[in-house]
Amino acid sequence: MSSNACTSSSPIEVAVKWKNLSRFRGDTKRLLLAYRLHAWRENRAEQLGRPADSVLKLGVLRDIVQHIDSGETGIVENTRIPKELRGKRLQELLSMSTAPPTTAELEELSLLPEEAPKDSKRELMKLILMVVLNERAEECGIASTLLGGGEMVANLLRFGQAAESPLTTGWRTEVLGPHFATWAAYDGEIELQVGGHSIIIEQKG
Repeated sequence: MSSNACTSSSPIEVAVKWKNLSRFRGDTKRLLLAYRLHAWRENRAEQLGRPADSVLKLGVLRDIVQHIDSGETGIVENTRIPKELRGKRLQELLSMSTAPPTTAELEELSLLPEEAPKDSKRELMKLILMVVLNERAEECGIASTLLGGGEMVANLLRFGQAAESPLTTGWRTEVLGPHFATWAAYDGEIELQVGGHSIIIEQKG
């Protein structure tokens, strides 16, 4: 089985995959299953011409890996796995944990960095902050380009408040709210939930 689960041309994909795989560092069985589920998810999405998240949501992927020892029944009872992934499809996914790792898989998993690449984390946070910015602009009835663009957000992430960013001063602070600059400066783990139009950035631990 071949995959690019640890390497990707997209910085955002790198950060997301790193976060999911790193949860299971030190647990060979779960790490290998998470790696293979990522590969299956991406290959299946490519075959169907659909977004990967519509094939297997990342939260469900983590649930399956976390509860692998519970078996099929336990996973159905204790996770958010949708009906279309139950039965034979779930059995197929669970069978991925039984095959021994190949040399190629071990080599690629050995490349899993100790922490997320800085550029990847920055790109992920830029995406999040741009969504927040666009939502606030829509709520306030102003053009998002007037509130700020990608270059402003990128500079804020790169230089912090030392750059005296327009996004953290004046009227924009009232529109974006007091947490915008805090999120931009946060360098820890991010839990991102998207529901409707809401986005929550939550410190873990």
